[in-house]
Amino acid sequence: MLKEMGTGLVVTELMGQGVSAITGDYSRGAAGFWVENGEIQYPVSEITIAGNLKDMWRNIVTVGNDIEHAVIYSVVLCCCRR
Repeated sequence: MLKEMGTGLVVTELMGQGVSAITGDYSRGAAGFWVENGEIQYPVSEITIAGNLKDMWRNIVTVGNDIEHAVIYSVVLCCCRR
């Protein structure tokens, strides 16, 4: 999936609760890894990601099949266009 992404951000952690249930707008603190040419280059932290959930869902191009289950949630990797 990283090769298909090419260049982008792999988000591994979200902080805060900045999501509007009415508009779908979100702004959250995040951490993860910067990817270039399909390979992880370096970790990133203390960044903000923002956008709209509707736009994000419309731009999903790939969904992984490696689900990780936790006590109260499950996580799957997905790749979105900008």
